[in-house]
Amino acid sequence: LPGLDRALRTVRDKMRAAGRAAFNRAREYDAIGQSSEALKEYDRAVQWLPADDANRAAAVSRAAKLRAR
Repeated sequence: LPGLDRALRTVRDKMRAAGRAAFNRAREYDAIGQSSEALKEYDRAVQWLPADDANRAAAVSRAAKLRAR
């Protein structure tokens, strides 16, 4: 299908950008002690970042720690 590769790349780029933004918001919430909001944003980051992104691994780890509290 014409344009499908470009459309998929656009969607992936938008998801990656949204994932990075969610990760950054999560770290900000975490820094000020708003754990429940941080956890929501870490979960979004995990959902939207690709598996090979280092921030995704950090988000998975931090979300697990917040859940364990």
